[in-house]
Amino acid sequence: MNRIASTFYIVMVLALSLCPFQGGAQSQTVSKVTGTVTDALGATPLAGVQVSVYGKPGVSAETGTDGTYSIEADLAKGALQFSFAGYKTRLEYLHGRQVLDVAMFGESDRRANNSALWIGGGKVPTQMLPYAHVSLSKEDLTGKGYLTLSDALRGQVTGLAGNALSGMPGAGSDMNIRGVSSINANNRPLVVINGMIYENRLSEKGSMGGAVMDPLSRIKLENVEQVTVIKDGGSALYGSLGANGVILVETTRASGTATTVDVEANFGVHFKPETMPVLNRKEFQNLALEQMAGQGLTHAQIRESYPFMVGQAEGSEYYRYAHNTEWQDYLYRDGFEQSYSTQVQGGDAVATYTGTAGYTSSEGVVRDTEFERFDFGLNADMNLLRNLKLHPSVVFSRTTGNLMTESTSAASNPMLASMAKSPMMTAFGFSDLGVPLPHYDEVGAFGVSNPQSLLDNSVGELEGYRALAGVDGSFQVRPGIEVYFNGGIDLLKNKENAFVPKTGSVKQLDGLAENLITHFESEYFSTYYGAGLNLFRTFRNAHSVSARVGLRGKTNELREIFVQDGNSASDVFVQIGAGDGTLREVSPTGGNWNTLSLTAMADYAYLDKYILSGSVTVDGNSRFDKDYRYGTFYSVAGAWRLSAEPLFSGIRALDDLKLRASYGLSGNDDIGNLNAQYYYQSVSYYAVGGLVRAGIPNPNLKWEESSQWNIGMDLSLYNETLKLTVDYFDIKTQDLLHFEMLPKFYGAEPYISNNGALSNKGLEIGLRARLVSSKDFELGVNAVYSRYRNEVTELPAAETQSGLSTISVLGGESLIAAGRPLNTFYGYKTRGIFSTEAEASKAGKEGSSNLMDEFGNPFRAGDVHFVDQNGDGVIDQQDRTVIGDANPDFTGSFGFDARYRRFSFNILFDYAYGGDVYNYVRRQLETMSDYSNQSTAVLNRWRFDGDRTDMPKASYGDVMGNARFSDRWIEDGSYLRLRHVSLSYAAKTPKSKIIRDFRVHVTGRNLLTLTDYLGQSPDVSYGSRLGGMGVDAGRFPIPASLMVGLKVGI
Repeated sequence: MNRIASTFYIVMVLALSLCPFQGGAQSQTVSKVTGTVTDALGATPLAGVQVSVYGKPGVSAETGTDGTYSIEADLAKGALQFSFAGYKTRLEYLHGRQVLDVAMFGESDRRANNSALWIGGGKVPTQMLPYAHVSLSKEDLTGKGYLTLSDALRGQVTGLAGNALSGMPGAGSDMNIRGVSSINANNRPLVVINGMIYENRLSEKGSMGGAVMDPLSRIKLENVEQVTVIKDGGSALYGSLGANGVILVETTRASGTATTVDVEANFGVHFKPETMPVLNRKEFQNLALEQMAGQGLTHAQIRESYPFMVGQAEGSEYYRYAHNTEWQDYLYRDGFEQSYSTQVQGGDAVATYTGTAGYTSSEGVVRDTEFERFDFGLNADMNLLRNLKLHPSVVFSRTTGNLMTESTSAASNPMLASMAKSPMMTAFGFSDLGVPLPHYDEVGAFGVSNPQSLLDNSVGELEGYRALAGVDGSFQVRPGIEVYFNGGIDLLKNKENAFVPKTGSVKQLDGLAENLITHFESEYFSTYYGAGLNLFRTFRNAHSVSARVGLRGKTNELREIFVQDGNSASDVFVQIGAGDGTLREVSPTGGNWNTLSLTAMADYAYLDKYILSGSVTVDGNSRFDKDYRYGTFYSVAGAWRLSAEPLFSGIRALDDLKLRASYGLSGNDDIGNLNAQYYYQSVSYYAVGGLVRAGIPNPNLKWEESSQWNIGMDLSLYNETLKLTVDYFDIKTQDLLHFEMLPKFYGAEPYISNNGALSNKGLEIGLRARLVSSKDFELGVNAVYSRYRNEVTELPAAETQSGLSTISVLGGESLIAAGRPLNTFYGYKTRGIFSTEAEASKAGKEGSSNLMDEFGNPFRAGDVHFVDQNGDGVIDQQDRTVIGDANPDFTGSFGFDARYRRFSFNILFDYAYGGDVYNYVRRQLETMSDYSNQSTAVLNRWRFDGDRTDMPKASYGDVMGNARFSDRWIEDGSYLRLRHVSLSYAAKTPKSKIIRDFRVHVTGRNLLTLTDYLGQSPDVSYGSRLGGMGVDAGRFPIPASLMVGLKVGI
């Protein structure tokens, strides 16, 4: 606590010492300045524009009907500020000029963005931030058909990467900023809404067997006014929460006192995706017979055990296996989407308000899946007293859904089952006379669940609430001194019920569960509070200083419970408690934790030319032991606006040129609530329960620390016609949270410690250009480019000898090794297929024998030729090596926007190059190791000595391990996607009429993807934890969509 007291004392002394400082005399060169102010779009003069001398509020003038003005100002060091209702304020330095013409941009013009955002208790103009950041307005986020905020940010923010979690409605994307920065802690950025921390790092547990909902899916995009993403050391202001960057969200507030109503409606369709090509009846039958022969079954044995395979079945068995079913045709459909929103704004001189309400319904492209959201929002700005301002806000949403399990097993995942189920069968049974029966067919001889029964009889209910309510305010003690305060609550409730039926399904839990019932429930409640002091002063008309010091705290209560049951009497009984009790398992988790932070931030600007900013945050967190409970995080940044220097005053094309540099130290406190403490937990094993010690505590745990350098440049030319931003960053993360393995005889799970380090280095470029700008026609382009290099620089001590460790992911392995990036695939390399026995006999040691597997079995003709890395003639784990990297070489987007009179058109492509994908789905469809249906690619399998092919022979049970994790399953995930395209029309509305705005639009999303990837989507993610990047686990595909929208303002 001494560090907290010392930091508080130093900041207060420095900050308060600024208040009584009086400006001295300064030599000035005051002369008359004249010029013309015009509209940037139409070049027409603007009358009534307020022109003031920056730093001297009492010195101002107003433009006449011809747009001209005249004012006295200091030519050497002065600057003029231009303000006009409906236009963005502009600040221009004189640099000795006596004639200054200015073009002003409308509020909706994307070329200028002079907005401000809430940081650390105060509003800061985004153009004055020396930190690396990207700001997006409402126009950037809405009208493009996006359902979640995470989807809307993808492709528009440099350095922000997102992989789709699923095509399930509401699933959204898994985001990270500037690469993965942790091995076992959360990598999601911090989200702050209206100054309040929005917890989005809660558990991904659930009852849906892999279906994960995006925490940001509860935020309606139409309620968002601005989003700012802080990517560099500036996130240190949020201390141990800021290591992954910060997303600041500002919801819509009233811009005036006039009462306005905006109503918007959108309707659309998600198109049925293309199906995966699988074998038809005849092709499947040939493959299965080949496998049976490979097992050593004679024709007589096949006729006895599988008579339907050789045309010998009779009665109901004949009709049962006499089909050619395309199961995926029943799985998918066109899904309908509709959304409605209403916004009301108004007020008076005392208070203004914005109220919003909306409803969204989105059907998934998988039958019987749907997502619904009801939302409500209220913002107000209240001037209660002359010096007291309050800003209450409420954001509420209720989400419901009918989902479907997305497990990685065809036993319960209907998508995987629809590809693996034999086409010889159909969904319903038959009588001996061939009459279709009204009940679903059972699993049958091939051991795959009935996809239609899974769809029709499974349960996947989701219900959730999220409420965020808060108030912030300020009291002006005297000019330049302001007290601020804020507080609020965050409430989240989730409930999920899932059921996998007995009818037509493979037994689960090692064959013990005929049907399976799961229930998950979570409740999170948080209170947030803060208060502090804002100090700001401008003196000598040149020096601007502001300081903020404050205290913020947060309490957190989390309760989660997962319940499993099974073997209910029939598929009618789908609730917990209906099972027979033998499989019942109750797993409660959660806990309470509190945080307390002392924050200080200071900014200094000289003529807005030299800008310095710094922050210090001292965090306390109850999750840690008392010796590691507090940590200090800080940042410092500077910017030099070269365009304000006299040297550049003669370059009329130059609007702004700014160089930036920053350094920051932030943290990641995602250690879990109990890993630093002793505790017991209840366990049950098939109806037998008790208490056990839950793991080994580590009282020395502390937060991960990330230090980051950033160097950047902002350039603006030709009245902001061309804007360029470039950033280079270098991030080092140390004290990684890592699972330490104990000797097996301890009988304990791994424990967490701080060990290891990694780095992320990269380059980001953002470009926006207005190629044509006239009253009737506009044409602009925009582009985003990002690349980073991730590298493990230090391994935990226990793994230094081996030099690596691996994480198992769906039968594959993700490597953690010094000098290598995270999310590196680790397995076997291949050299094709052995075409002949002669070829196979020369592949072993010294070219004189067959390669052997670890059990001494020889690889023969038709087997995969694995690379013997160590040359010992045996293919075993010693031959594993790096076979792929899920991190892309670079990512980005580019697009065009145009306007012709009242028609507007915009299009955006996003891309990724070089990231590898582990195609788990294709692995299941090409193993040929059981009687599951397979991809049509296996038609090219090896059959006879001398066959030249890239597909091995069919082998029931895969005795030689031809399907082991190898580069056969690693594919290039590069892609170019048409992310969205939109055409809109703004109708002309007569003045003095009720309708003030009328717009219609047509928007397409994900209409085209160019890629060599063989799966349904190349930008996939198997959850947000390490090893999930670039893993295609059989989640539902992302559909193409077409939306039609209407907006009316009165």
